[in-house]
Amino acid sequence: MNENQELFIDESTIKNISDYNLIKDEITCEICQGILIKPKQCENCESIFCEKCINSWLSKNKSCPKRCDKFVMKNCPKLMKKILDKLQIICPICKNEFNYDSFVHKHYEECLEEKKMVKCPLCVDCKIKYKKLMEYNNRLKEENNKILKELEIYKNKLNELKKNNQPKLKWSKFQKFKGFSLSDEDRKINIKYAGCYVIYYLDNWFSDKIEHSFGIHVNTFGNLYDHIYVGLVNEKYNNNNNCLCCTPLNAFYIRIDDENIYYNGSSKSISTQLENKTNFSLRFNLDLRNNTLEFKDYDSDRSYGKVDILGNQFRFVVSKCNSGTVEYIILS
Repeated sequence: MNENQELFIDESTIKNISDYNLIKDEITCEICQGILIKPKQCENCESIFCEKCINSWLSKNKSCPKRCDKFVMKNCPKLMKKILDKLQIICPICKNEFNYDSFVHKHYEECLEEKKMVKCPLCVDCKIKYKKLMEYNNRLKEENNKILKELEIYKNKLNELKKNNQPKLKWSKFQKFKGFSLSDEDRKINIKYAGCYVIYYLDNWFSDKIEHSFGIHVNTFGNLYDHIYVGLVNEKYNNNNNCLCCTPLNAFYIRIDDENIYYNGSSKSISTQLENKTNFSLRFNLDLRNNTLEFKDYDSDRSYGKVDILGNQFRFVVSKCNSGTVEYIILS
């Protein structure tokens, strides 16, 4: 038997040959005449065959090799397995000694794989031992995982640095108009005021040429107001004289009413994408490198649209027109 053949056990591989001679008639396959490999038995005549031998026979013949009327396969009795396991077998490949069960059901195939030659993935004509190739692949995988872990550590550190260096967004305590209250370290503003020209703003101005991204949660406590404004104004906006909806060149916003959401003064029918127009979260991506503003759903990151923006400095604002209460919370 060589390393390229199917498993076949003959007398030359048996170490305890005297024990084998006592039982060889009971453990010989009726087809290949070799020592049984994973034996199966005919239910009718109780003849025993190698599993592979009988399967090969049945693929061409419907009857039992011993000419039974009907062949019905079944597992061998446990006694046969105990008899076979008395054999001490020397592996023809590695020359190590094993009992029958370890050799047949585990070792032989593993040993064959280790000795098998396969094409080298780097060379054109060379071959390499399969075992060596697996060892190389495992080392490569370990190195790759190590690098990925290091990259993840550096990525987390970078994100932490960015987070620490970014301004902490909060609502200004010095709003021009009254009728508001702040809480949660000034990240939540609760407005109880009505007026078309009334706006409330963050402390921050956005002017550096990077991308700013933050979320806002809107809660009207179940009441749908027309003209709730959420967006940004540039440095040309004057809230003394300008209403957001009248100055689209200076304001870039979403206006929520009972019909639509408006971008920058242009009505677009996407309000149906908001499952609840009285309690929802939006993300604003202000890209000052490319002069665009994108509106997204905060939770799903689904884009509601992107508009071009004008100006060099921007301030985030919110407002409402009708009487009642609306709450805006900075999410990130």
